[in-house]
Amino acid sequence: MLKIRIHKSFETERRYIVSVLFAELLGLEYSVSTSDNEYDYLIELPNGKTLTLTECELWKLKSDEESYLSLDNIPKEVSFSKNEFTLEEDIPILFGDGTIDILDSSIRCGVDIFSSSFFMLARWEEHVNTIRDTHERFPAEESLAYKAKIIHRPIVNEYAEMLWNMLLHLGYNKNRKETTYRPIITHDVDVPFLWSNHSPIRCIKEIAKVILRPSKQQFIRAQSAIVSLLDYRKDPYWTFDLLMEISEGHGLKSYFFFMAGGTSDKDNFFKIDSPKIITLIQNIKKKGHYIGFHPSYNSHNDLKQFQYELQKLNEVSGSNIHFGRQHYLRFEVPKTWELWNTANCTWESTMGYAGQIGFRCGVCNPFTAFNFIERKALSVKERPLIAMDCTLFDYMHLNNEEGLKQLEELKQTIKRYNGEFVFLWHNSYFQRPDFTYNRLEFYRAAIDLLVD
Repeated sequence: MLKIRIHKSFETERRYIVSVLFAELLGLEYSVSTSDNEYDYLIELPNGKTLTLTECELWKLKSDEESYLSLDNIPKEVSFSKNEFTLEEDIPILFGDGTIDILDSSIRCGVDIFSSSFFMLARWEEHVNTIRDTHERFPAEESLAYKAKIIHRPIVNEYAEMLWNMLLHLGYNKNRKETTYRPIITHDVDVPFLWSNHSPIRCIKEIAKVILRPSKQQFIRAQSAIVSLLDYRKDPYWTFDLLMEISEGHGLKSYFFFMAGGTSDKDNFFKIDSPKIITLIQNIKKKGHYIGFHPSYNSHNDLKQFQYELQKLNEVSGSNIHFGRQHYLRFEVPKTWELWNTANCTWESTMGYAGQIGFRCGVCNPFTAFNFIERKALSVKERPLIAMDCTLFDYMHLNNEEGLKQLEELKQTIKRYNGEFVFLWHNSYFQRPDFTYNRLEFYRAAIDLLVD
């Protein structure tokens, strides 16, 4: 068993990040002891050899009463160093330096792997930097990872591999946890119908537009409206059977995250207890796919609203739902994690940026969330979102070829670290109201790529 010595200051934070790296990512057995005066992390192997990781200034020489939650503690820049223990050409250094001293019985590493990993995973950066977009979300462009051009790198996984390879060099001979690459296909059900939720008056208006302003596009819209009103399952947004069919063709099961209320104009595009939706949920469950929770626009910091919607979805679905994702990716760290934790949920998957694909948390594996305000590890795990349909096309403005290329690059990176590729595609994203494009060809190609 590995013996790990940490300093007693900020012991909760130190124990948390040691647990994520050694237990959750590497699956190694270890024990932890504390020191009053030694700040560096000391790892002693069963053979007596040692690995020392230098402590940076984030927690050093501070008492528990002094907060590290400050803009001044965000690294001003990220440097890079090369060493023999990384899978990549270099390793990003958020805290510490790149020095590594290798002796016969010890290694001393200047890269502060623990503080750097904690920075990425706990997301305290998003708490001290108060800049937000129009939906009050922390923008990717404000993140250190984006500014340093490492948002496409799962640097926490890179740190874990570096740790493992240093241990191997020192003669560690125990096995690590084995994981394999896994695509996870998710669908946020925001708007299940384009036409079918509206009155016949809207259909009449579409027909009138054809008469008043005849065009091929108006004719297609009117035709679509009429067909959808006659059979809601032919509505352009009612693509659930298609999504399940594509997943099943690759031996996968999809995750469908349903809304169950809301208090804004971004919510309530359907009633969760309507016969059509109840039948849909039953059909999804019957086919072995998964029903998840999609809390509404204003629920991300409202426990009462969050719990009300979850209870409603549980009642309608006849399930005890314990995973999902926030609507519009609205998230307030650490408060939103605390909501999922209080609801006894096992995982949530909001931690991806609306504006950029990549690794918001610097990792491609599920990890335990941390509340840095109350200074405690939570029970809920974060399953980071890697890429979303509207990120590719509405925010990054990629074409199909460019989008597939970006997905392929991310997939190869995630496969290298045996992680999860969490992909979000809305049921309503195949065909937009203007009917100027159909993304079905891209989606099929994307799933083929992610599974291959």
